Amino acid sequence: MVSLLRDVQGNNPDRHPLGFVCSFVPPERPPLDEEQDAPNGKDVAWAVWQKTYGSCSYCGEPTNPFNRTAANGFQIDHMIPRAHGGSDDIDNLVPSCRRCNNSKLARTPDQWGGRHV
Repeated sequence: MVSLLRDVQGNNPDRHPLGFVCSFVPPERPPLDEEQDAPNGKDVAWAVWQKTYGSCSYCGEPTNPFNRTAANGFQIDHMIPRAHGGSDDIDNLVPSCRRCNNSKLARTPDQWGGRHV
């Protein structure tokens, strides 16, 4: 089979056996500074979900990462809300079910009266 491909390709190893030229090389991504190279949303969501392996940080119930609109749907909550000076830092982000997140709103856990697991 290899010899057949060599015969069809001739002296051009970039030529596909059917005659297509396969010389596309994707451009390299330029290196970014550490400050600019922020993780994407999926990486952040996965890191937050792993904090409790999918359980809500407030009620302890398992969350559903595949249906975020369900009552037990996985959502990311700012433990200290941004409205109260909280940051987007991973240490301030916690997994929450939709029910607790909608109930807590922009309050701290102490103001809300819920518990933090």
